[in-house]
Amino acid sequence: MFSRSGASGTGKTSLTAKAIENARDIEGIKIFRFIGTTSPSSDTYKLLFQLMSQIIREYGVEMNSLLSKGEDEKKFASVEGLRDIFARSLKLAVREKPLFIFLDALDQLRGEYASMPEYWLPDEIPEDVKIIVSVLPEMKERLLNTVIYEIKPMSRDDGMELLDKWLASISRTLQRDQKEEVLNKFAVICTPLY
Repeated sequence: MFSRSGASGTGKTSLTAKAIENARDIEGIKIFRFIGTTSPSSDTYKLLFQLMSQIIREYGVEMNSLLSKGEDEKKFASVEGLRDIFARSLKLAVREKPLFIFLDALDQLRGEYASMPEYWLPDEIPEDVKIIVSVLPEMKERLLNTVIYEIKPMSRDDGMELLDKWLASISRTLQRDQKEEVLNKFAVICTPLY
């Protein structure tokens, strides 16, 4: 599993969107959720159910085929049950058809297990599955077996470069004192959102 960690406004969502765009040319199934944008995407149970449903649809299996002997459909009624089924659904991925799951703003989940991704995310991720998440820094310690890329504040030079590129993309310019005013205020926060 891979995680992008950074304070609000550091560009985690933009990086996630770019990663999704870059993954389009890679063979396999791509599933992504921008958590917090809708009510279902913010609820742990609904998110897990939707992810699992999309995975089994993409791999052409029936949901009940993921039940173990002695289990019935009641297994789908709780986060605890879905955690097991979700882990099993990840095993559908194969080398010829790998699975990529992108979860942006994992910290915006609601519900009983929202703050415990270590509870509902599987301990072991199959080799042909990549899960990429973004979180606030205070949540990164809760992600077990994860490669974490920390997004640091931008330098003033990076901010100037970003501002110049943005202005060029919209065919606009600023006078020197206007640009200096923007960069001085940017230097206080040092995030691309500013």
